[in-house]
Amino acid sequence: MKGQTMIEVLVALTTMVVIISAITLSVITALRNVEYSRTQNSATRYAQEGMEFIRFLRDSNYAQFTNLTANTRYCLDKGKNSLYSTNAASCGDNVDFFSRSIVLEKNSSYCVAITPPAPTPVPLNTSIKVTVIVSWTDSKCEASGRCHEAKLVSCLSDYTIAPTPGVNVTNTPTPTP
Repeated sequence: MKGQTMIEVLVALTTMVVIISAITLSVITALRNVEYSRTQNSATRYAQEGMEFIRFLRDSNYAQFTNLTANTRYCLDKGKNSLYSTNAASCGDNVDFFSRSIVLEKNSSYCVAITPPAPTPVPLNTSIKVTVIVSWTDSKCEASGRCHEAKLVSCLSDYTIAPTPGVNVTNTPTPTP
């Protein structure tokens, strides 16, 4: 009988260790998923900020916006109001531990030409494809680099060319005094 009690204790301990290990593994996995979701949300927010900066640049100075070099990686650091170009594959940790970069592509097949309604006969084929990429690394990445990214893509054009649909625009001469 003494041997059976010892075996029962060992079986009970082994069962408890397996159960506690499974619970611990589940909790660790859940915590990692929460941290990844939090990081993904931050990256998406930084990408949205980058896209808003580019829209502001387009709205405030369209000529400067169109003069940006196509197919060039631009970096937008946290808290800065200017872009700078880089030949590197990434902008480094320029937004906390994230890398935020912006790539412009002119005449992209991604951006379809739009022909506005009359009286504006000019097709809006001047769209520029804007891609904002926020990337980061964590323990799941290989040592070689960043394996996660949040990416936003949009086509921006000179919105002042076309009138608002449904609104009749007439050019009324301004009286001279």
